[in-house]
Amino acid sequence: PTIRRPRFWRSGSRCAKTDEKSCTNVRRHGGTGRRFARWVKMGSVSRSCRRWWRVVVGVLVLLVVAEVPLAIGEPVPRRTDVVYAIGPADFHMVQARDLMRRTGASTLVVTISVDPRTGEEYRKDFCDPSPHWKVICLVPDPYTTRGEAATLRDLAARHHWSDAVVLTDPPHVTRTRVWMDRCAAIPVTVVEATDRASRHVNLRGVAYQSAGWVVGQVQSCP
Repeated sequence: PTIRRPRFWRSGSRCAKTDEKSCTNVRRHGGTGRRFARWVKMGSVSRSCRRWWRVVVGVLVLLVVAEVPLAIGEPVPRRTDVVYAIGPADFHMVQARDLMRRTGASTLVVTISVDPRTGEEYRKDFCDPSPHWKVICLVPDPYTTRGEAATLRDLAARHHWSDAVVLTDPPHVTRTRVWMDRCAAIPVTVVEATDRASRHVNLRGVAYQSAGWVVGQVQSCP
């Protein structure tokens, strides 16, 4: 006889012959939540049902992981020694300069990138000398948040900085904080960028930052 499929199963799934009794019992209980709870306790689970369960668990894990990098940045301190706009920093420079004025920082550090065709650094207008503060544009090694944290550590030791403000995209805040706390060796305040480009958060960007955060849990400082 044909077995009607419970509504909570995905389209196209079928019960194995050995699960016909379980599927019949499932249909007898009202309410999807109760049906699912009783079905799990039966212990006889078809391959398609197990696949559906793995999908649900995977989605829940993805949602939890996706929440991690969406943390809110910290309040801006009254003063700091350096403001570091980590890459990509092109859209953050207006806010970075505002942070320089608000905190009285003496140095602005900016991550820039390298032209893959020539191997030379991309020179930006914001790397030009300023009459108000020192500007350092650099390419961290490695070219990752981990490398930026290590670069800040080395610069702080060289210039005797006691603290720093780091500016980054909203999805990148938690990942940045993890690496700065681990590798920078000085107190770091992580501030989220507020420009229009940074406010546009897409699933791909969140997934990328989440994956980087997970990988970072097993890496050490350069």
